[in-house]
Formats: sequence, C-alpha cells, structure tokens
Amino acid sequence: MAQEVQYIQVLLPLPLKGTFTYFVPDELRPLVKIGCRVEVRFGRSKIYSGLVESFTEEPPTDYKIKPILDVLDDRPIVGELHLRFWKWMADYYGCSTGEVMSAALPGPMKLHSQSILVRGFAWDEEHDHLSDEAWLIREALTDHSEIDLDEARAIAGRKNIGKFLEELIYNGVVELKEELKEKFKPVSMRHYSIVPKYLKDPGKALDAAKNSNPQTVVLLTLFQKKDEPVPISRLKKNPEIKRHALDALEKKGIIESQKMQVSRLSEENKSFKKAPKLSEEQTQAIRQIKESWRDKDVALLHGVTGSGKTVLYIELIKEVLDKGGQVLYLLPEIGLTQQIIKRIEASLDHPVHVFHSRENVQKKVEVWKAAMDDQGLIIGARSSVFLPCTNLKLIVVDEEHDPSYKQQNPAPRYHGRDAAIYLARITGAKLLLGTATPSLESFFNVRKKKYGYCLLENRYGEAVLPETQLVNIKKARLGKRMKGPFSNELLDEIKSCVEDQKKVILFQNRRGYSPSIQCAQCSWIQECHQCDVSMTLHMRMNEMKCHYCSHTANVPSECPACGSTRLEAIGFGTEKVEDELSLLMPDLKMARMDQDTTRSKKALHKLLYDFETGVIDVLVGTQMVTKGLDFENVGLVGVLNADQLFNFPDFRASERGFQMLTQVSGRAGRSNSPGKVLIQTGNPEHPILQDVLNADFKNFFYRELRDRGKYRYPPFYRNIKLEIRHKDLQVVWKAARIIKEKLEQKFGNRVLGPAEPMIPRIRSHYLLEFMFKVEKDAELLTATKVFTIALLDHVRTKDPFKSLKYKLDVDPV
Repeated sequence: MAQEVQYIQVLLPLPLKGTFTYFVPDELRPLVKIGCRVEVRFGRSKIYSGLVESFTEEPPTDYKIKPILDVLDDRPIVGELHLRFWKWMADYYGCSTGEVMSAALPGPMKLHSQSILVRGFAWDEEHDHLSDEAWLIREALTDHSEIDLDEARAIAGRKNIGKFLEELIYNGVVELKEELKEKFKPVSMRHYSIVPKYLKDPGKALDAAKNSNPQTVVLLTLFQKKDEPVPISRLKKNPEIKRHALDALEKKGIIESQKMQVSRLSEENKSFKKAPKLSEEQTQAIRQIKESWRDKDVALLHGVTGSGKTVLYIELIKEVLDKGGQVLYLLPEIGLTQQIIKRIEASLDHPVHVFHSRENVQKKVEVWKAAMDDQGLIIGARSSVFLPCTNLKLIVVDEEHDPSYKQQNPAPRYHGRDAAIYLARITGAKLLLGTATPSLESFFNVRKKKYGYCLLENRYGEAVLPETQLVNIKKARLGKRMKGPFSNELLDEIKSCVEDQKKVILFQNRRGYSPSIQCAQCSWIQECHQCDVSMTLHMRMNEMKCHYCSHTANVPSECPACGSTRLEAIGFGTEKVEDELSLLMPDLKMARMDQDTTRSKKALHKLLYDFETGVIDVLVGTQMVTKGLDFENVGLVGVLNADQLFNFPDFRASERGFQMLTQVSGRAGRSNSPGKVLIQTGNPEHPILQDVLNADFKNFFYRELRDRGKYRYPPFYRNIKLEIRHKDLQVVWKAARIIKEKLEQKFGNRVLGPAEPMIPRIRSHYLLEFMFKVEKDAELLTATKVFTIALLDHVRTKDPFKSLKYKLDVDPV
C-alpha cells in the first residue's frame, strides 16, 4: 500500500449496504492490501474483522473516521476477481455484499467482539509453541469456562488480539462457542527422528543396532530424512519396520518421538489407482465436450443413470491437474456422496481437498489456504464457489438439476450452479454440467445453442437400464391386496430379491412415523402452536415435532378437544414403512436413511458401508437415497407413493417428480445383473409416470416447456418471490396492500399477489407472498429488484411496519 494513501473502504460481514471508510495509522500502512482482513471498531463498542475492499483518498465529511486496529493477514485472503464475484452475487440476488462475505468466509475468519471463547478439542495437549499473548489467554480459560473478546484483550494486555485468537483457534486450544455444534477429534500422529548427537555420527548409531535388522532398517530410513520427523504411518508402510524396534531405539536414546498434529488435508490423499478404461461412447463424449468448449464456456453432459459420467469427470479433471490447473467439483449434498469422493481420490495422483458444512472449522481454513496456494482438486457443496482459487481451469457441477444447490436461508439466496457459471465466465474456466435428468433451464439453453451438449444413452459396461413397472394401489386397495403401504406385488418382489441375496431400496419422501395424528371421534389434529401446520409423529423418539420450527411436544394420550383416546396416525413416513415391513418380514435386516438417522457424518458413513457390504438387506429412505448412491447388486427399487411428488402447489412439482423418480429408479441394476423398479401410484396413466416408464425425457421436456411458456414461468421468464412477515396478521395485510398498490403502478401485471403461502404462519409470523414474472431483460430485472428493495425499506420506516421483515428470492426453486 502506498504511504500517501490514508483511507480504506472496509467490507463488514453484516447485512448492511456498502462499505465503511477507515483511517490507516502510519505503522500499519505498509501492511494493508486489498483482500486482507483488518480489525476495526464498528459502532460504539463492537469490534469486527472486516475486509479491505478498496483504497480511497477522500474521506467522508459527515462522520468521524475511526482508525483500523490491526491488519490480520500477511497476504490477501480474497483476490480482486473474487471480490468482483461477491459484488455480482449481491447485486443479482438482492442482498448486501456483507451478507455474501458472511456466507463466504469460514467461521474463524469472522471474529467479532460478541464471540465467546471456550476450551477447544486440543486443550489438554502440549502447546509450547504458542506466543506469550496466546498463552496468557489460554491460562485464563483454566480458571473460567468461557471468556469474551474484551476480557481476552485485557488479559493479553493488547487491543489487537486477532492474530493470537486465530493462533489459538487454528491449534484447537480454544473454540468459538457458537461453532460447537459438532464435536470432532484432532488429527495427531506420533513422529520419529534421530537424536541430534547421532545425526553427526551415523556409524555410532548403526553400531548400537547392528544385532537387530529391524532396528537397522529404522535407522537407515530416518537417516534419509535427516532431522525431519517421520510419521509412524509412513514408517509402517515398510513391512520390515516393527513397533518393537522403534520402542527399543527410543529406549536406547538413539531416536526420539513426539506427537504432532498433521494436516487434515493429508487424510484425503488416497492411494492412486488407474481409472477404468473408457468405452467407445465415453471416448466420443470426451471429444464432443472438448469440441463444444472451443466456442462455448458451458457444456451439458446428459447421461442415463449408470452411464459412467464420473469416469468422464475424472478423465477431464486429470488432464487439467496434469497441466497445473485447479478444478472445482461441486456436488449437491457432500455428505451423501462419499462414494464419489473416494472414487475420485483413488483415481487421481493429485491432492484432493473436501470442503463442506460438516467439516470442522480448522479444516475449512486449511482448504481455503490450499485454494489460495493453487492446490489440486477441491470437491465441495455449493459454498465451495466462494473458495479463492487462483488458477481455476475447470468447474464440474454434478447432478446440476438438484434443488439442493439453491441456498434458502439466510441471504445470499444463490444457486450454486448459476453462481458457478458466472464464476467460470470471469475466471476463464470451462464448466461441465452433468446429470441424468437435466433441469429445464439447462436443456433450454442447449436448444438455444448457448451450451454445448453431449448425450450418453447407454449404461457403462454390461449393465442395462432396469425394468420399470407401475402398480395401481387404488385397485389394489379395492381388491384388498394392500398390507399397510405395501402392495402384494411389492412384497413379493422384496421377498424374491432378498432370497436371491440382492439389495432393496424403498423410497418414501417423508420422514417420521406419520405426518399427523387425528382423533377418530372429532377429527382434531395436533398442530404446532407457532406454525399453521400439523406436527409429525416420531415414534422412536416418542414425540411430536414441527418440521418448520423444530418445536416438540409429548405424544397425547387423549384428544384435548373431546377426551377420546381413539387417536390414529394418519399417513406414513420412513419410520412407519420400516416398522410395518419388519412386522411383515421380521427376518429382514433393515435400516432407515433420512435426516433423523444421518445427523452425524459417522452415522451416515456407517449406514452406507453396511448397505454396501451386505449387512443391510433393505434401505428405506427419503430423497437422500436418490443422490450419489452407486451400489452393486441392488435388485429392486420400490417407490411407496409416487402421487405425493406431483400433488404440490408449485410449478416445478412435475419437473422434480420426474427427476426424483428417474434418479431413484437408476439405483437399480447398476452391475451386470438387471434390476427392477416398482412404482406404486393411484393414477398410472399420469403423463409424467408414463414418461418415467418409457425413459422419455424429451417428451416430458417439450410438454412442460409449453406449460411454462403459457403461464410465464422459467425458462421464458425470470421469477422473483417476495415474502413479507409480521407477528400481527392485520399489520402484514395492511403492509401488503400498500406494497401491492406501488408495485402494480410500476410493473403492472408482472406482479401477482399478495397471497398466503401453503404454510401461512411459521415461527409465530404470518406470511404473505408476491410473485414477479419478469421478461428476460437484464435492465428490467435489475430495476425490479432495486425498486422493490427501496420500497420495502421505505415502508419499514413507518409505524406500525418497523418490525416488518421481508425476504427477496431471485430464481426461486
């Protein structure tokens, strides 16, 4: 930073518009760079770590400029290109750049004065390397269970303690209280090295071990590394090195050992295996993709389930990595795709890093730094688009159709796929979208020649697509051929499949035991007292739970309205499916895969491993079972009730239903043995079910496209959903009438609403929605967002609307 520049524009991780000007003291000017974090005071007493967005020579005159307190980074943690990406995201999705910053940076990079420090996972380990200030803060936590940042400053005797806090957090000595949702263990390993005096006299050391061949092998190995400690995991790779030899040499005082924390990134460097040989169809697909990249930045790989799309990804990724480039591989739900991660790691002789919400904060920081250092391949969920990759050459978006790529709350409500497309544009990277069921928007862009296109019509190797059959449960019920949620046909197929030692997947897209309980006498239904929705029965936990606000209640023993004890469970979820099947077939080994059973990463991995190795015969699950699972020997996929997927007041319900049924069907018969799919429905003539039955994506696409165009939906129009909410029903309707009048004056029939959503009250707030249907015109879209936000901000300055809240969702899914 030039000496004459005295002022900087600082971005704070807060939902506030714009940046804030700060003065740079003389001693800190050489250290400040764009993209570095600085510690600043905001308001009367709060302190935040902000990001330097730009330099300025003219300070504002309407308020007193505060100085920055410290510079936290030796080099920028965010490049100017990624700052541009942040600004685009804020503009497009109608939020502040501070909200984008808050979403982008890992927790330890966003310290503020309200942070509470508690003892970390590595508290009891030795920390002789800590700085004096960091050591003082650690000592204070020996007598106190927690301290805040102001107390930490007083203890350290320094106003600027950002660097010391990061030192403590990074080494696991302390943790932020709000980040203790998931416990984890430190990755530490014993390391061995030659005692310094024997390094100078190798002969003496070898002499002392001449009667033991294992000891000699240990010494020769360690001498090659000189004074560099060698982890025991590396020593054990040599079969001639035994633990007793290490212990004996350490007892003789020739070698020494110490426990050292190893990088979590090293966990992911797996042994290299040669990738499967490409089929002729796959080889042709690679050529097509590369050809399309000559004049287009984006290509869509449309391959049927089991066609080997991952093999193509690996081939393209390897080419980029061999040339020294970086690759970003996006997956919709990282916790559900461990198979893909392992497969890619095993096939690439390059560093592979994983970034997602279930990783601990220390590992997130390490991956962030690895991205800055131009390291290899990064596999992650949608938030990986924020990583500051410096040499990005390829982005792969797997399962590009998946709605999980869309962030819902909090802002920015971005779509990972669309953000990746813009990121590829500004970085010059190529982008590959992959799926068996393309989103209408992506396939529409193919038809408009905006994207390249490649089709894989056949499964890889000898595998064939499964046989799909529709079972009419309406007729089955009339003929008394149903046992609970199971048709006789489905039960027979399950029994036959298990007898043939094949696996079964059952799909029911609703968790819990039952969506509600109802009084048989007066029809009373237990509802959440905070939301206008029935509470779900969870039998295993013996509780009623609201899936919108997480409120729980005891299961009632009698009806509070009439006193009747005849309470019935209405409908069925995954828990009830599992229970009823265990009653019908008690010898089956079953497990359930939903949000309730896979809250931890370990539980999920164990579940998938048990199913893969045959410990489990039948896997019952929600939409989780449709994503990323690639198991051999799955002989049957059963869909308990397909009609639930379509009977939903959402213009995307048909698209999602088609995608989900096609994806879950694709789990069957992925090896040489053919599979079968049974879809239970009360309406087998439904056009979407017929398209699934015939694997006819194009017929579905063109029919859906006609409807979308007729009713002004994407991909022909841009949609923006505005939600307003307030605790007082009268206030929210009064505000809605004012907003409606102003919006209609400006945009006419492009605005629909206000209308109550399907759940009109959540967390004691009443909700109303507006829907904008805007032509695909960039200027009009921008004007719509700017005017709407300004209008809402103005309305909220008046009584009684000051506590009115709103949510703007661009391109809702």
